[in-house]
Amino acid sequence: MFDGIICVVLFEPTKQDLIFWRGRCKHWSACEFYIHDNSILSNQTFFQLPNVQYFSDPENSGLSAAYNLALNSAADRQFLITFDQDSRPELSYVDKALNAFMLEPTLSLVGFSETFNGFNDKQQTHLCKFLISSGSVYVVSDLLEVGGFDPYYFIVRCLI
Repeated sequence: MFDGIICVVLFEPTKQDLIFWRGRCKHWSACEFYIHDNSILSNQTFFQLPNVQYFSDPENSGLSAAYNLALNSAADRQFLITFDQDSRPELSYVDKALNAFMLEPTLSLVGFSETFNGFNDKQQTHLCKFLISSGSVYVVSDLLEVGGFDPYYFIVRCLI
């Protein structure tokens, strides 16, 4: 069972984006979602589901701010997964992410280079200097320990 929050950040999403993410919220109904919408007009009607917390931010405070709010919501959880509206994770994404942590329990962060095109069956761990935030899975306690996402970066920067 996934003990975490899935954060999706929206900015003026297309109807296809909204339909896709509503579908993931329904499919992953055992997961709690934090939808942070930076759009001028609210899209809350798409996300009136029991497992979704929707937050409208028409001033668009940026990804780091959105991710930090989600991190605060996840403070008593084990994991935080972050996505952008244009991410298209497979239905098996959450299970595969949890598998990576089971294989390497000392990890603080898992990112998949093939977030948009599926997974490679060969899951390997690598050290890297940076990783895109969309599709990343963070251990909440480790992320809180380093202060979360740097608020001075409008897009996103995390110092893990």
